[in-house]
Amino acid sequence: MQIKIVIDNIHYLALIDQAVSIAINLDLGGPQPNHFGAPNASSHTLEMGSYIGDTRRGGSCNANVLTLIPHCNGTHTESVSHIINQLVAVHKAINQSLFPTRLISLRPIAASQCEDSYQPSLQSENQVFTREQLENSLMNYSDTQLHGLVVRSLPNDKSKKQRCYDQQNYPPFFTNEAMDYIFERGVQHLLVDFPSVDKMYDDGLLSNHRIFLATSATLSRPR
Repeated sequence: MQIKIVIDNIHYLALIDQAVSIAINLDLGGPQPNHFGAPNASSHTLEMGSYIGDTRRGGSCNANVLTLIPHCNGTHTESVSHIINQLVAVHKAINQSLFPTRLISLRPIAASQCEDSYQPSLQSENQVFTREQLENSLMNYSDTQLHGLVVRSLPNDKSKKQRCYDQQNYPPFFTNEAMDYIFERGVQHLLVDFPSVDKMYDDGLLSNHRIFLATSATLSRPR
């Protein structure tokens, strides 16, 4: 099925039946992306009394119990409720099923090579995405085209599908100035393929979360 869309007087043709998911499949029985050393997501057969939820073991149907930590195991979407006491369901933050989104690919740079800042302070070995990188990548796009923004990190190899992030494999993140720029451009839905927009160990400040989610927007991680 085809639909025609006009954004800023530019005509686009979208093939709805050929949509491609950018989420990473979560293999419940194999290697998985992981953050903070959390237990892997898992699945086991539901067993209650004489009932066994496995047709291979004589059960009438298949029923599994899933154990999952969305924030650490794989793709997830979070709303402002990630950092405040009040419950704001994700489906209330996303009120459109289709909206203009740009995908850009950026290679993180060493914090020692940029003039941007972060709270808490950057360490020289940190790998970051800067305001300048975003400005250069998005200068030709209007705010109307940036309702959503997908930032794909480079190199974009298959190891991302099962990468475990820890002190030895420290993930990249945005500088505060970079997040200020995303906020200024009016981005409502920000998708990234690294564990967090903030530094993995940031003394609990979550400074980038607080900059972006001040609009009650959403963050997604297509891991």
